[in-house]
Amino acid sequence: NSLHRTGHPDPEEYSEYIFSSGELPSDSYLRGLDVSNDGEYFAAGFISRTYTNSTLVYFKEGSVLWSSKLQEYVILDVRISGDGNVVAVSAYKPGNEVVSSY
Repeated sequence: NSLHRTGHPDPEEYSEYIFSSGELPSDSYLRGLDVSNDGEYFAAGFISRTYTNSTLVYFKEGSVLWSSKLQEYVILDVRISGDGNVVAVSAYKPGNEVVSSY
């Protein structure tokens, strides 16, 4: 599976899978999503309904491996490497320039 190379995965297609895995931010919108080549790893970015905080969640085969809160940042996009070893996040702090964190 090379979804990350052919364009953005459709959140509608993956949201049921992701939300069924538990430990996800409540009261948030799915903002970005990417999948590794083998389909085992997912990285998903969520934004709070107030657009004041974001959370990055990293999955392997449906289980949450780790999550990271980005206080006062808005996630624009999430990318994952083909092998699932690197996650890149594009985000900004309202009032500031766009920053990328790798």
